[in-house]
Parts: sequence; structure tokens; C-alpha cells
Amino acid sequence: IRNEFNASSLSNYQSKITKSYIYKDFKKFRNVKKITKNPNLFHLYPSAINNGFKEVLTETGEPKGNLLPTILKNFRKSGANLISLAKDALNFRNL
Repeated sequence: IRNEFNASSLSNYQSKITKSYIYKDFKKFRNVKKITKNPNLFHLYPSAINNGFKEVLTETGEPKGNLLPTILKNFRKSGANLISLAKDALNFRNL
């Protein structure tokens, strides 16, 4: 390992990083901290999704509805604001 930290060596390193998948991943996920601070992501949304799957996958002797409408119904039941849900979905679209 060379211990050269001059402008030339560092620009070579930067060039290699910029061309690699690492840079693309860093760029893609640069705003993930803002998204992960959303409390709905860890509390409200998982329970609504889980309840929707439970409703569709639990045997009741009755025909099942489609998954997406069932999950959306469970979002409404949980008190989730569908406008906030849509805004959160837009924030997730680039991940």
C-alpha cells in the first residue's frame, strides 16, 4: 500500500470510485436517512401490510379479495392517511 495522498493519487482513487457500482449505490441511497426517520415505515405500514396478508391468507371458508385492495383497506383501518401514504411512496420511488 502506498501512502501517497497527493492530488494525483487521490484523483485516481476518486475516478475509480466514480466508475464503480459503489458510487452508484452511494448516490442512489444518499437520502435514505430521511426516509428511515419516517416512523410510519417501522410501525404503521408493517402492521397494515401484515394484517392485509393475514386477511388474504387465513382460511375462512369464504372467497378472498385481491391483495392490494385488502392491504389498502387495512391501511385505512390502521388510521393511515392515504395521502401521506402516497407521499411516502413517492419518496421511496428512487430507492
